[in-house]
Amino acid sequence: MDSLKLTLNKTNPSKIITNLIEKAKLLCKPKDECKIILLTCHRRENYFKPIINILKAVQQLLKDFNDITIIFPFHLNPNVRQSIKEAIPKFLYDDITKGKKIENKNYFHLNRLFIIPPLNYVDLIHLESASYFIMSDSGGIQEEAVSIGKQILILRENTERPEGVRAGLAFLVGTSFSKIYHYSSLLLRNKDLNQNISNFSNIYGNGDASDKISNIIQNYFKEKKENFFPHNESFFNNILTKYDDSLFKNDILNSKINDSNNDVYDIVIILSVWKRNNIERQLNQVKMQSILKNKKTNIIIFQNSNHLNIEYIVNEWKKPNKFYDHVNITFIQSPIETGYFGRFIIPLTSSVNSNSYFFICDDDIIWGKKYFENMARVVNEGHLATRNGRIITENYKEIIIPKLRKNQICYNDDIEYDFGGHIWCGRIDWLRKAWNHIPFSFENSEDFWLSAVLKTFYNITTKIPRCPCPEGDPIVPDLCAASDKSAILHESAKLGDSKISANIRMKLIKEITNKFNYQLLIKSNPDYIKNIRKKYFYSNKIFNLKDDIWKEVLFWQ
Repeated sequence: MDSLKLTLNKTNPSKIITNLIEKAKLLCKPKDECKIILLTCHRRENYFKPIINILKAVQQLLKDFNDITIIFPFHLNPNVRQSIKEAIPKFLYDDITKGKKIENKNYFHLNRLFIIPPLNYVDLIHLESASYFIMSDSGGIQEEAVSIGKQILILRENTERPEGVRAGLAFLVGTSFSKIYHYSSLLLRNKDLNQNISNFSNIYGNGDASDKISNIIQNYFKEKKENFFPHNESFFNNILTKYDDSLFKNDILNSKINDSNNDVYDIVIILSVWKRNNIERQLNQVKMQSILKNKKTNIIIFQNSNHLNIEYIVNEWKKPNKFYDHVNITFIQSPIETGYFGRFIIPLTSSVNSNSYFFICDDDIIWGKKYFENMARVVNEGHLATRNGRIITENYKEIIIPKLRKNQICYNDDIEYDFGGHIWCGRIDWLRKAWNHIPFSFENSEDFWLSAVLKTFYNITTKIPRCPCPEGDPIVPDLCAASDKSAILHESAKLGDSKISANIRMKLIKEITNKFNYQLLIKSNPDYIKNIRKKYFYSNKIFNLKDDIWKEVLFWQ
């Protein structure tokens, strides 16, 4: 409730939402009495027939009530998409989902059905607030609707939040066509049913829990005469970084999320540092990247704990003329071991917009001069780019194809995998969306979590960029990457003071697959592994190894 009240009081909806609401109201008759109904539906038990029933009821309501508009931010799970396709006349699906006007008089009422991509939290809350009532199978929205004075039809057979139902503010209607139509008609025809809801709107809390918790903690430590968690910026600066408070303050505490801000980075590159001191080499590799020539870039050196002293390296690389003028270096040292997931939060601390690229790099990888450009190309085509690829079998084992070898492996096409690792490249917006689906554990499987969430909920697949073997002798691997010899010194990361066990990985992969309803590639195509192997071949020529960096290759792929 705290975040709900804060969002409504301190934020404004985006232009997308305000324009959508204005457009929706123009289509009603009469326009000044238009009622917006928000519909959301994503639960696994509602796939196919239940969603079809819901949308059949919605279409009938639109036909019978000229003063309503229904807005449906649909879940990007493929099963939800397919359910929608089966519920709506096939020849109208593209027009409705693309917002085109329907001219067919028999279906003119469907112009008041808006099926739109998922919304961010802020826009969703403001749309809830603008609605006359809500239909949803979401547990969170049940609480939010009642708390902002909106009645809700719960599209489930039961609910773990019975308080709203007992108070007469929420109606458990399931997915029956007749019940949905009946209760919707009741709310639309009887305005008196909406008048008393504000008297009960605080049954889930009044939004001051965080203040109470903070006060209790502060009072506890005041009694002990300890200043446990002082509310000042210097405290956070000292805790999170040792070396450059001014840069940290500018880049992190004052980071911008507003996409209208022009003073943002086009690219954020995360170079991880733990126990292998490869940062000098990595900075040299980044400096050679072709994509940096005309892109405003923030290179963040992210150090977990203090196993190495790299202060002298950081200071050296911050000197003028080390990089282009539009390239900045930020150093963040976490005194707490953040395991495998910490680096996936760091790009969001920089001054970026939704379309900015992020690159997250392991510390044991070698890459060519055009490798980042190659990855960005894959991202521009709508895919998460990773350095290597993994396939998950039906018993949740991960397979690397082809096997790790020192011989150069070539492939002329981008290849889709269940997930990948070592280097990740995508849009900042994708990373923000991924964090809307919190991992079940922060111990391991961060690589699969990211790919599974992006594919299941946002239809963003994972691909490795092509690594061609061009004509000519010797071959220069500018578009490729490899693991260096330090990779053989692998050691499991730590989370806080606890060492992370590698044995938990398969269990977490299974859990992510099942709970996020991820569709394995081999389930859609049993011959997928065989088909991938056909895409690879080994070069008979040798790489141009004049660059000493390529002499450190441990294995390709």
